[in-house]
Amino acid sequence: MQNEIISESYLSRIIALSDTEAGKIPQIKRFAFVNVATGKEDPMFNFEMDIDKEISRLVYANAINNLMVRFIRKDIFENTTEMLVMERLYPITYQSISKDERISVFEIFDSQITELHINGFIHGDIEHPMRAVPEILFNNIILTDKGLRLVDTGFSLIRKEEINQDKYISLLRREILEILNFKEYFLSL
Repeated sequence: MQNEIISESYLSRIIALSDTEAGKIPQIKRFAFVNVATGKEDPMFNFEMDIDKEISRLVYANAINNLMVRFIRKDIFENTTEMLVMERLYPITYQSISKDERISVFEIFDSQITELHINGFIHGDIEHPMRAVPEILFNNIILTDKGLRLVDTGFSLIRKEEINQDKYISLLRREILEILNFKEYFLSL
């Protein structure tokens, strides 16, 4: 079970380190969305994959509430690659709880994400950009036995950092719309 792959994408690999810890290993250094009409990168979605930035965002969000997966430590995987070590979450399917329970769970989630927003934190990846693939649409929102949790701060932003106010407001508006889309999806199951 140790070092077993939990999930893998072109961006990162998540492995089980133990029953309580999971490690995230970046697969690439840079990521950008490209406008297919112009062939140019979208400056709103152009990111350097920086494990230290991701850690700082997790630590920031963890200090506000427990909506984001908990950061544990930075480590080296197999003596070669930097790895972010987090608490290991055990997902359950959205349909495993009743609609009334989903309403209650969503209200807590909404309250927690609003608290993050008030404190200048945007998750940045609530709704997967490949909207045509329903299985991955909200893959960064995990239902656990303790409620909804967010994973992956690779695209997260903190208002007080290098971001300008217009970009922050634009991304906050987008995230609020994505949360409303998630609510509709989550409660319609």
